Amino acid sequence: MLHGRGRRRMLPRKLSALASDELGIDIQQQSHQRSYIENGKQNHGMRLKNSSMIGHSSVEDAAAALRLYWHRYDDWEHSLRYPLAPMQSPISIPFQQRPPLEMYLDGCNLPIGMRGIKMKDYIKNYQMETQGNGKASMTIPSKFFQLISKSNRDHGHDSTSIDFFPFFQSLLYRRCIIPTFSDITIMWDGSKFRDIMDKSDHIPGNDYKTKVFTLEPSSSTKTTYGAVTIEITFDGDAVDDVLYHRCAKDVSNTSPRNDEIHGKIVSLNKVTELFSKNDGNSDILSHYIVIRRKAGGTKTHRRLFDKLHLRRPEEGAVFLTGLTSKLQLDSWKIAKELLRERGVEKVIECELRSRDELRYVVVTDDVFLTERLARSGVTLVLSYRQLERMF
Repeated sequence: MLHGRGRRRMLPRKLSALASDELGIDIQQQSHQRSYIENGKQNHGMRLKNSSMIGHSSVEDAAAALRLYWHRYDDWEHSLRYPLAPMQSPISIPFQQRPPLEMYLDGCNLPIGMRGIKMKDYIKNYQMETQGNGKASMTIPSKFFQLISKSNRDHGHDSTSIDFFPFFQSLLYRRCIIPTFSDITIMWDGSKFRDIMDKSDHIPGNDYKTKVFTLEPSSSTKTTYGAVTIEITFDGDAVDDVLYHRCAKDVSNTSPRNDEIHGKIVSLNKVTELFSKNDGNSDILSHYIVIRRKAGGTKTHRRLFDKLHLRRPEEGAVFLTGLTSKLQLDSWKIAKELLRERGVEKVIECELRSRDELRYVVVTDDVFLTERLARSGVTLVLSYRQLERMF
């Protein structure tokens, strides 16, 4: 900003310069490492660099812009006098009755990784404290944290790093209308930290305890429904077992099922019709679909089944949902793809389930975990491919 004639004048700056100064991340450049100062100590190579060789990525720019927005949300909206406030409308009564969902990411079976924090140091010095939601965890700084995934561009050698953390922050913000999420948890297997994990008196498979780390929200995002947390299982407890135990334990506490609707097998034409009614709103559908492969199929079906992680009969499942408008569009496209495959309805079945019974969303590419969670009836399972298309 420049001062002149008693007023402050705002001048435009490059996105890369703002990201470097405000967030401590470098974008729009080729991969390299550089040391920086944090808390008076010099750290080497902690700042995430663009790992692609293309030099400039629109995906990376979008993630950085969104992260800058959340970092300076209050100042930005105040300077504009909150222009979107009159446009916000209250949620309709049916959607208000739906409780917030809990989201879990299976870090062991997704192409994601944590950057910007030294997780081993926090595990070594783990100290629990009670958070505002009553849960015990250790608070860690989030300024440099990034949840990175790499997406190939045009099937070439170049790749673009995608930071999911700012998108998860936006999901937790109170003014997001629907769907609402209470917490988002990234879960990792403790065997990866076997050399530093405190085994104490833990018995594998007994209580499925984890070490919980809460990422400290920025000043502009403290009015949220929940927080982004990292959980590390104890050595001997697999992430899929912990997730199944947590997401299946409350099955008996859910609302009574409507037996005439839950579990009903419908045709692909009915599935396509369900997801075709898309007016741009999120989470307006009263049902979602679970697709399973029940027989072998033909060689022409193999490509599509591989894409949907339905490589063998009676293994895995595909969940089609309208949780967000983009997921609804993607679900409609998948249903249309299946409908075009000749004879595919003979080897798959489409089960109609009630949206109101959902309590959890689990993101994983683990076929066997997907099959286990599909039986619970309260968990929506998304693949990594669907996560990319969720926002």
